[in-house]
Amino acid sequence: MSFKPDAADAVPSLKDVLLNENDEVWKELRGEHIADVLTVLSDRIRSVVATNSGAGLQKDSGKSMSLTEMADAVKHLPEYQETMAKLSQHMTIAHMCTDQFNKGNLLEIAELEQTMATGKDEEGKALKVKQLVDDLIDALAGINKREMAVRLIMIYIISQEGIKEEDRKRLFDAAGLTPEEQDVILSLEKIGVTLQAAPAKKSTMGKVISMFRSQKVRRVEYWGGGKGFTLLLPFPFLF
Repeated sequence: MSFKPDAADAVPSLKDVLLNENDEVWKELRGEHIADVLTVLSDRIRSVVATNSGAGLQKDSGKSMSLTEMADAVKHLPEYQETMAKLSQHMTIAHMCTDQFNKGNLLEIAELEQTMATGKDEEGKALKVKQLVDDLIDALAGINKREMAVRLIMIYIISQEGIKEEDRKRLFDAAGLTPEEQDVILSLEKIGVTLQAAPAKKSTMGKVISMFRSQKVRRVEYWGGGKGFTLLLPFPFLF
């Protein structure tokens, strides 16, 4: 991949890096949650900053530093240049990932997708279909990427086994979909997806359907990079 490293005294140029089996940090962290990646990188940089007298920092100063400040401190360390360059590189990449995550409002979108899949909100509580549709409309109004809006509506229709005509119109209008984009969604029927929702059963009380049915869904919290993340993970029964 290519990225622009931090450069205080010059216009940064693109730097090409290979994230492969020769990169020990990449091998270790590539499959981890982004919150865990930020925590590991932060802890390692703090450790080096706190123990390196050449950094010109107090021993405990790293504890209250932001990610940007730590990345800047790494650039000025006179020792451990190879290690520091590698950590700085991965911190920059992590920043790029979190920037895209925040700009795209992906946390809210991920929580909506999670709710559609599991039938529960981030607190683990069952959600009503009406509330989910309202939340989707709010999210769609702030989405700039058309493919993301189409994707969210598709997930809703597939996970909830169809959609009411009035709700479909509300979602299409909120997303500002073109006729072509609407046709893409409606074409799901050609691959066996139910488009029209069946009348709600009394037993469901208008609740969001879980794609995992009777499988147990557990709430798992992550914390890293100064932010918290909640995941609802399905655990199938073993026979």
